[in-house]
Amino acid sequence: MHEIKMPTLSCTGKCAVVTGAGSGIGQAAALMLGYYGAKVVAADLDFARAKETAFAIQDRGGDAIACRVDVSDAGLVRSLVDAAVEKYQGIDIFISNAGIGGEVAPLLEQSEAEFEKVLSVNLKGGFLCGKAAAEQMIRQGRGGRIIFTSSIAAMEGGGMHGPYGAAKGGLCTLVRTMAHEWAPYGITVNAVCPGLTQTAINREISEDPELYAQFVRKIPLGRMAPPEEIASLMLYLASDSAAFITGTSIVADGGATIGG
Repeated sequence: MHEIKMPTLSCTGKCAVVTGAGSGIGQAAALMLGYYGAKVVAADLDFARAKETAFAIQDRGGDAIACRVDVSDAGLVRSLVDAAVEKYQGIDIFISNAGIGGEVAPLLEQSEAEFEKVLSVNLKGGFLCGKAAAEQMIRQGRGGRIIFTSSIAAMEGGGMHGPYGAAKGGLCTLVRTMAHEWAPYGITVNAVCPGLTQTAINREISEDPELYAQFVRKIPLGRMAPPEEIASLMLYLASDSAAFITGTSIVADGGATIGG
């Protein structure tokens, strides 16, 4: 009988970098990785929020530091990787989560500046983070996990958020290219595509009962996701149990994209 290797979510001894770790999905992922033994670099544009996440991990007995990063700035992304390597001697997991929602408006009302801003953070930022993480992982020679936060907006093409959907769609395509090119180095690359989640971007929806009811009617499970439900999928993708999963974008949306 073939011996079955029992799955584990342990990240003990691994270094995990998480961008956008000051709130929402990024914060939940950082806390979860810390709980499962990872040494965490909590990075955010808001350094004070990043420190709060790092302190929360430390308060639970974990090992974490905070860094400030603007993911649209190649130099700052490189500095983030360098800080992780200096503190923890390498990177095993990189969760590229930082992103912005942008204006909610028809395309005809979207400015060129707004389009460039949204793509600079959400798509260019993903490229810069993935590239810097892969370069470091290749130097280390032991593989790694790169995970992106995309969105169901990448596949829906609905109105009012064109630049955001375009950026997230591009990110899913970029994931496939990265996975193909970096597989020989033992690096897996995947994206998580959340549906409506209880984050700051969606605070207006979650705090307005009528608006909330309007949105969740489109979700078969009838609710928004708490950030930890999305983070738990990231934890799985970061673990050894997901070693054969790469180049895919996994939807976690309560059934919202089923249709009907």
